[in-house]
Amino acid sequence: MKEIFSVILFSSLFIFNSCASMSTEQVQTGPSEDIAKNINPFYSDGCSRWPEGTKDKPFAWLGCCFEHDKAYWMGGSDWDRKLADRKLKQCVSKNFSDWMGIVMYLGVRAGGSPSFETDYRWGYGWKYNRGYTPLTKKEREILMSFLPTAEDDIWDYITIPHYEDKE
Repeated sequence: MKEIFSVILFSSLFIFNSCASMSTEQVQTGPSEDIAKNINPFYSDGCSRWPEGTKDKPFAWLGCCFEHDKAYWMGGSDWDRKLADRKLKQCVSKNFSDWMGIVMYLGVRAGGSPSFETDYRWGYGWKYNRGYTPLTKKEREILMSFLPTAEDDIWDYITIPHYEDKE
């Protein structure tokens, strides 16, 4: 059953990803002098369109998704995205199971492209679509100042409607 689910999920995401393409003319580089004005406040939707855990452990891998969302919010190069997706896979595998890490990795690889007009796409923190434009040192520094720190409560940044009451 797990294998069938994984195959169906991967196939669906692959087909969906193949249907949406973006030309380089559609990618904006944006004005570099007003970086902070081009950034949306950081938020996380948890595990975008995926459960945050199991019935017994409802937030089993939510922390992994939160860290992954930080990278997706910032955006950057294709290599940066691949690294973020591998870190998600490793975190979920460590905190839950290898098979869930693989399934989630395949999902984000297929569904997180900057060419999708979604609120969880690669680089969703920018007010315009940057595609895979690498971050400059200055951009990275400014973006890091917008992100929550380890001392911050992640629930101050998570917008999951069905988990309003996290008790």
